[in-house]
This record gives sequence, C-alpha cells and structure tokens, in this order.
Amino acid sequence: MGKTIWAAVVLIFMASGLSACASDRGSQSELEVHPQPTQRPACENRGCLNALLVDFAGAELPSGAYVLELAGDGRTARCEVSFPMSWRADEPDPKPCQGDLPALLAPIWKNGETVGIESVTIAAAPETLRLSLTSADRAVATLATSPVYQKTQPNGPDCEPTCRIGTATAEVLTGGSREGAGSRD
Repeated sequence: MGKTIWAAVVLIFMASGLSACASDRGSQSELEVHPQPTQRPACENRGCLNALLVDFAGAELPSGAYVLELAGDGRTARCEVSFPMSWRADEPDPKPCQGDLPALLAPIWKNGETVGIESVTIAAAPETLRLSLTSADRAVATLATSPVYQKTQPNGPDCEPTCRIGTATAEVLTGGSREGAGSRD
C-alpha cells in the first residue's frame, strides 16, 4: 500500500474508534483538545440615561402662578411657572427646573400659549420621589412614590451601559379647569 492509502486507512480507523469512544460517553464529547474561545458579542456604542417620567395626564390648569417642587434621594428641584404663558422662541421647551435633581417640565400648548403641565422628566432614577405642585399656597397636584424601573441595555445584555427607566402619574387635585379643558391641539 502506498503512503497515501495507508494514511487514509489510519485516519478512518482513528475516526471510527474515536466516534465509538465518544458514543460510549453519551452526547458529551471530550474530543476537543483546543476548544474555540467563546466570543462576546461586539458591543455597540449607544448611550442611555436613567430617567423617571412623571405624567400629569394632560391636565390643563387654571390661570395663575405655580410652583413645582420635587425631592428624591436627598436631591431637590424647583420650577416656577405661570399659565397661560407665551414662551419666547429662545426659551427651552421643555423648561428646565432649578436644583440638583435634574428635571425638565414639558408644558401643554394650546393656541400658542402654555395651559398646563404635560409631564416632568427627571434625568435620574430616584428610589423615592415626592412631588408637589402648588398655586397660591394650595395643593394642585401631589405624588409620593417608590418608582418601579425597567432596566435597559441598548447595546445588548452583556454590554454596558445599563440604565433604569420608570414612569409615574401625579394626582391632579384641582377641580377648576379652563373652558374646553381636556381637548388638545
């Protein structure tokens, strides 16, 4: 027999013997002398932010001055707004609040004026949150909550960052409303 045929016979014999040995062990095979390293999936480079969105259920508010105060995990924010109010084009929309709890107030627009608060977005994930909206020292909306957050990983389950996103709804206590409240443009 030539060397090529002899090498083929040896390979066939080894393969049949190895497969018989492998079948004796069940489906578990120890034939991998140098297993392939497991590769982590390539991670994208997307970012995300922790956030809590507090919805005011689109409540239009009576004309007047309002103070929105937020407190969460030892940090606070305060927004002072008046309704109706025509915002200038150079003012941010949503309107940022003052303080060390980063919050943005998004108004309800109707006929070019702000007539209420649509939502407040907090760029953090506080474990507890207290919110109060007052007008002339009277409570208009309140919220005390320990929000439930969903984790999100925009680059995949094995990739950073991991962010927490939550929602809550403030209870609007005011009985007064503008004529036509509830309709949105």
